[in-house]
Amino acid sequence: MRRLLAAAVVLAAVGAGAALWLLRPRDEVTPALPATGPYALVYATSGFEEVDALGGARHDYPARTTIAVLRPASGCTVFRWRPLAERLYEWELCAGELRRFTELHRFFGREDRRTYRCRPGSSLRTGWRCSTDDTTETARVLASRPGYIRLETTLRGASEGSGARELWLRPDDTPERIRVENGNATPSVLGAVNYRERYELRLIEPGPSRG
Repeated sequence: MRRLLAAAVVLAAVGAGAALWLLRPRDEVTPALPATGPYALVYATSGFEEVDALGGARHDYPARTTIAVLRPASGCTVFRWRPLAERLYEWELCAGELRRFTELHRFFGREDRRTYRCRPGSSLRTGWRCSTDDTTETARVLASRPGYIRLETTLRGASEGSGARELWLRPDDTPERIRVENGNATPSVLGAVNYRERYELRLIEPGPSRG
């Protein structure tokens, strides 16, 4: 009888574990449609993003990605990088000034989209201070020479973290190469969710000049 009871407990535990596994949210990765047209820049790409929530998930970026260069009616220029349907990074420049940037991340079907508005005087070349309602990112220049900037980024508020960013820019601020490392923690009902990202872009199809 004891053996039967022990076997029943084991089977019940296995069944409960299987049920939890089946109910666990699924994380999906969907290739994004590449940008096309005369202002679509093609980059050799390496890197990934990952979180440790719900057992963890990792999104590897494709070997080639595009940055769409858009010119809205405002007269500013918007650069939009979307390596995956689940990942977007977009920034807006007006006469060299960084006005805002937008981040999108989607893990386990949950979308986190944030737009950071930047203080006057922010730029890719001299650093920036940009905020959402509850989080501020500050970038400080560590090294600079013509066409190259290395920055240290700090995230404070609802999310806390730090990172590094290297930019190789044309005179019109079109990126020829980008290297990024980010890490941050954000509170949730499950505890702190840790996020990490590493990627590098190298321009291989430059498209026409915007100048």
